[in-house]
Amino acid sequence: MTHALAHLTTGPVRSGEAVLDLLGDVAQELGCGRAIVIHDGSETAEQALAWATASLRDRSIQFRPLEVASPVRMTQSLLDARAELSALLGGLVITVGAPATISLGKLVAVDATGGRPPSGDLVGALTRQPLPHIAIPTALWPPAESTSVLNLAMDGTEGRPAKVRVQDPRLCPLALVDGRVHQVHDDERVSAVTRQALVVAACAASNVDTPLDQCAWALAAAHALTASSVRADIEADERCGIRAAISLAAASHPDFELCPRCVAGVRLWLDDDADSPAAACLRQALSHTQD
Repeated sequence: MTHALAHLTTGPVRSGEAVLDLLGDVAQELGCGRAIVIHDGSETAEQALAWATASLRDRSIQFRPLEVASPVRMTQSLLDARAELSALLGGLVITVGAPATISLGKLVAVDATGGRPPSGDLVGALTRQPLPHIAIPTALWPPAESTSVLNLAMDGTEGRPAKVRVQDPRLCPLALVDGRVHQVHDDERVSAVTRQALVVAACAASNVDTPLDQCAWALAAAHALTASSVRADIEADERCGIRAAISLAAASHPDFELCPRCVAGVRLWLDDDADSPAAACLRQALSHTQD
């Protein structure tokens, strides 16, 4: 059975069994003929990178690959990315990898246009529009490719860590979820993560202040996630759609990482089973939005 969201091609998430083969076309849609491709060097990222760069070559998109350093050397990775972008004279930022890699890509896109706010925890404080950013996630959770939050630990001076934390809707990349990348996750892990994503979707869909388009994304994600949230036997051909739904749920509530209601809801649901009162309340909240 092919999942309902396995071929989503609109909004903040594009997914499919071979969606990375269209990366070059997406870059052209964004008006970009040059790109920096930041990846974390993992085995999964290397395979996704191969598909992504083949598509860029097919569309004659000039690109420079950059493997980022370990998380404790993020500052050096940022400097390397700046140098590559300078050589390209700007362009598109593409990230392939885990959440930390995608977060680094957000910071690279911001810094390339001089939009980083002063240091400290600031909300909605980007001073300029960042470069376009396409994120290709390889991890199941958290869905950094759909959030408006940049929360990255950098290596500071004299061994002291330096944290960058910004929240701004312009930080959200376009997410490409390829089914070939998301085929090997443990079924029990998939089931647990779908519950977390359903909490996020429920929070967005039941909030009267959620914009109409984001509410529609939340309901679509919830519809796709509800059945799988109570199962432990996720079929292989469903995983792409489930991963796309996770991205879409996050896109419907892009600052969910800062939302106390989401944090509390995830704790309640994960500490209990799928038939718990917390789960029932969340499903009830979703059903009310559809009446």
